[in-house]
Amino acid sequence: MTTATLTKLTKIVVDRPAPKPDGMNLWIDLDINLSKSTALIHSRAEEFVGTHKDRKVTFRADHDCWLSFTNPDVFDLKSVNLTSPVQLTEFVQVVLPIKDTTTNATTYYEIYIGAPPLEAVEPMQETVVPRGGPHIVVP
Repeated sequence: MTTATLTKLTKIVVDRPAPKPDGMNLWIDLDINLSKSTALIHSRAEEFVGTHKDRKVTFRADHDCWLSFTNPDVFDLKSVNLTSPVQLTEFVQVVLPIKDTTTNATTYYEIYIGAPPLEAVEPMQETVVPRGGPHIVVP
């Protein structure tokens, strides 16, 4: 997918640990402010997923958005669309499993809003995410 038709959001990290509701797996909330083109990320800039089996990260947003990752080996994908199938009345969320074979990896991510052209729905290959932004570390 090309990012040319999407709006990249400015990321604001609250710098508090992301919750782990089950005691092991990350849950990261994203508060999207359309008028300011920002995403408030409820996590630290660097979050660790742990070494347990069946690792996963849940991303939950209050508005439809796209996440684009720098390292497709972590979630076995380069981007994911958080889109509600009906008019958004609740949060949109996606649970992304981490391959058990993935170790010593990091992925940075960007957040976009907007609708891509239908013919362009393929991985965001040209997206370059600068280092220093929010990221997930797999030990």
